[in-house]
Amino acid sequence: MFTDKLPTVMLSNPIGSPSHIDEPCFPTLHMALAEDKFTEIFSLSQDPELAEAGGGHGQKGVDFQRYWAILRIFELKQDGLTDFLLLFESIQDVAEFDSETAPSRVDIYQIKKKDSGEWSFNELTGLLKPDGRTKKKVPPTLSKVEKSPLGKLYKAGLAVQHLEANAHFVSNAGCDLPLVTSGSASALLKCLASELDASHASPLAEGLALLHAAPGEVPDLKRLALRKTTLHPDDPHLMALGAATAYLSKHLPASAGQAKAFVDALFAQLSALGRQTQPVESFEELRRQRGYSMAELNSALADLKGVPDLKSYLDKVLDGLLLEGLAPLRRISIDVGVTKYFSAVVSGTQGADELALIDECAKAAPPLLASSSLLPALEAETARIAASHPAFKNTEVFAYLLIQVTKNAAA
Repeated sequence: MFTDKLPTVMLSNPIGSPSHIDEPCFPTLHMALAEDKFTEIFSLSQDPELAEAGGGHGQKGVDFQRYWAILRIFELKQDGLTDFLLLFESIQDVAEFDSETAPSRVDIYQIKKKDSGEWSFNELTGLLKPDGRTKKKVPPTLSKVEKSPLGKLYKAGLAVQHLEANAHFVSNAGCDLPLVTSGSASALLKCLASELDASHASPLAEGLALLHAAPGEVPDLKRLALRKTTLHPDDPHLMALGAATAYLSKHLPASAGQAKAFVDALFAQLSALGRQTQPVESFEELRRQRGYSMAELNSALADLKGVPDLKSYLDKVLDGLLLEGLAPLRRISIDVGVTKYFSAVVSGTQGADELALIDECAKAAPPLLASSSLLPALEAETARIAASHPAFKNTEVFAYLLIQVTKNAAA
């Protein structure tokens, strides 16, 4: 809920540091029942004016959003948060709740990449740039403000009544807007709209006031943040991989070598959530269809911890099989199967067919440890198992069997 009367302070913090200090006092908000909050979230998600549909972005822009979300997930984890829920393509691009089961706050993100230049006041607000050259004042128009990036973002925050709401415009390009102190917003990783100089803050507030239902309400510019991400739109994977590697190296060093597989799997999972367009009837369905939580992240990390450096052991075994006569191109196909296995493990998306295959491979693996010549034994057992699992390629069955053999050898 946006209001200019609430004593909340948000500071200009770099990405990676806590975003909120001085917890706000919202006595009426805390009285709202969890059921009311979830009902409101579901209702807002069904309003097409509040969603930032993925169809409006190019694929590169959608990928940029997903990798930004991965950065945000690791940022929350590094900050020591114990709970969160992200909803994709429901309320703007990403809606971040501070709890999966009992939310009190939502941070609403609109994430846009820009290939060149900085964001101008006109691009962000639909308002004329206040350059002082036009003496005759041009009043803002609702039709332009509500279609602008900041207008849509502010409107989404305004619609939230049962939760504390903050809105964030995120881009790789800075915002070419002067600050009340000195310098420009484009030089900061984060600033509040209230920190803009008066020549920009005043017309922005006048324009956003048109979005309030009650005439005369003063927009709270402290609830609207401009954020600049260092995520590069041409290579967003690299920075996401860096964030995952840094986290795993510090907290799960034995699994740091699996950072790429983890990021690839997480990217695939978040992309699938953002593509969901089927109608839903409740918040629970919405959460299952488009949500990702801290609990799911912890579960994926636990799975990762359960197979420490298995991939490095596999590479050593495969190198040995090459010496036994394994064809190099067949090895590449087997590597693809290994990646598929780990991706499914860390994303928790293993289906019944896959679990059945893994179970049979696990049973077949122990006797193979005694084989003096492993490659022919693996090929023979792969052919036998593959016959009863036609949905999987021969090389995938080989990969899954080899994983089980390696796990037994490393146990």
